[in-house]
This record gives sequence, structure tokens and C-alpha cells, in this order.
Amino acid sequence: ERGGKIALSTGNGEFFNKSSNLNSYCSYLPVILEDNAYEMEEVNLLTQKPSEDTDIIIMMAPSVDLTSEAVDNISQWLSNDGDNGKTLVYVPFDHAEETPNIDLMLEQWGVKVKKGYISENDLSKGIAMSGEDANVTSMMDYAEGAYTDGLTDKSLSVVMPYCMPLEIIDENMASPLLQSSSLADVLIPSLEDPTDIKYEYSNGTPLNAAVISEKTNDNDESSYMVVWGSYDGLSNKWLYSSYSNNLNNTAYFINLLNTLSEKDAMIVVESVNVGGETMVVNSGQQIAAFVFFVVIIPVALLVVGILVWNKRRHR
Repeated sequence: ERGGKIALSTGNGEFFNKSSNLNSYCSYLPVILEDNAYEMEEVNLLTQKPSEDTDIIIMMAPSVDLTSEAVDNISQWLSNDGDNGKTLVYVPFDHAEETPNIDLMLEQWGVKVKKGYISENDLSKGIAMSGEDANVTSMMDYAEGAYTDGLTDKSLSVVMPYCMPLEIIDENMASPLLQSSSLADVLIPSLEDPTDIKYEYSNGTPLNAAVISEKTNDNDESSYMVVWGSYDGLSNKWLYSSYSNNLNNTAYFINLLNTLSEKDAMIVVESVNVGGETMVVNSGQQIAAFVFFVVIIPVALLVVGILVWNKRRHR
């Protein structure tokens, strides 16, 4: 059974452009969408209007701004002549040029993308693994009402590496989906010198990693805009690799789309990786393991050795 039609946007330097050197970075996402019975197509928002029969548009990290005409076309598509029933998923690109038209579109839906990355200070949330900076590669909490009802295992987390913080500027429309702990801050590297880092402190307030905004007509029919703060969180590494076996990145994202598109068959088809399971551990677990293997076990062996030696000496 088909779950609806999803269009991957191109034309503005998105990852799904065939000419993009980042095309392969998120190449598994269209595959898993097809596996979940979605009909896939592409739409060049620079030259085309979204099709009326398209249910969801995913705009993956555009590096250049939309034209004002493209923004108008998206707005008309979301309105659907007043019938709503559409969803736009926007994933910002941290190295994009200024995007005033996209910013205005988001503000009209009650959301603002801020500069920098969510930097987690709760050791239980950080992912400790080779090649990753643990404080900006962290597990997010599900916000209240975050469309988790269809998940098989809600104890598994969604990892959002290098996630741009999202500000809700209109709580009547927008609400959080994924959030950091209350200990997180915002890390802001300088564009000129990446080693020049500033921090914006959250003062104990969780930061938004993913947000959903809803507009509803008089018949209670809604259109949605999902802003997903981390394109890394939808990359092949976290959707289809041994790391994904212990995470909910695939399940949560697909379950969210299934719910918003009112898909009848709410069974999420996830990746099956046979390359061996890799356990993803947080920083707190890493410290505990270090203490256990480097301190406790050697001390225990030393004590046992002394007891055995002492017993043999007094025979």
C-alpha cells in the first residue's frame, strides 16, 4: 500500500542534487522512504511548482536561498486551496549563505533557526565514539506530544550531531519534537577562525533540536512544517550503519512522516545491517567502563594475588 508521495527538493544546492558532492551523504534516506511505501520524486523549486498530488516535500540542507517566487509557491502548496493536508520538512545547512527568504518563510510558521550548535553538558547524553565530538553529538529527549505513539521502543534515542538550535517564536503554531537536556548550551564557532569559539548559555532551558509547526483550517485539516536541526541526524551513518541498531533516528523520522501523512499502514520498515552490531555508549557509560576496567579489575586482581601469595608463603 502506498503511503503517499514525497518530493525531494533540488535547485538550491540541496544534498539531493545529483551534482552535489554531498549527494551520497544522505543517500539512504530516499531508499528507506521507498521501503516504507512512499512514492518518490524530485522537484526543482528554482524552476518548478510543487505538484498538487505531492504530500510531503523534504528540503535537505539548501546551500543557497529560495527565491521569493519559490517561497510563494511553497506557501500556496501548503495551503492547498484551503484544504491543507501537506507537510514541508526543512533541514537547515550550517554553512549556507544568508537565507532571508527561507528565514521569513520559517518565521511565518513560528520558527527561527539560530547560529551555532547545541553543545550538551550532560554526560549521559553525549555519544562517545571515535571521530565524534561528544558534546555536539548528543542524544535528544522526546518532547511532550512528540509523535512517539508508533515507536516500537521509546527508550532508544535520536542522535542529532552538530544540531543547529531552533527558536520557537510563536507557541500558538510551533512546538518542540526533540530537545536537549537543561544543561546544554550553544557553541558558536567563528566563520573566519573555527578555533575561536563563543558560547551562548541556555540558563537551564532545554534547547530545541526539532520543531513542528501546524496551521489548521475551519474543518480541522492541518498542514505542517517540520524543522529538523541536524542534517547529520539523517545521514547514512545514523540511518544505515551498525550505529543505527541502537538508535531511533530511522524509526522516529519515518514514524513522524507516517503520522503526519495519515498513512494507513503504520509499520516502520527500518534498516537491517548485518555488519555486526556496534554498541553506542554515552560519555557517562564510557567513564564507568574506564573505571571498571582500568581501576577496579586491576585492584581486584592485585588483592587476589596478594592473598594467594600470602597463603602459599605460610604453608
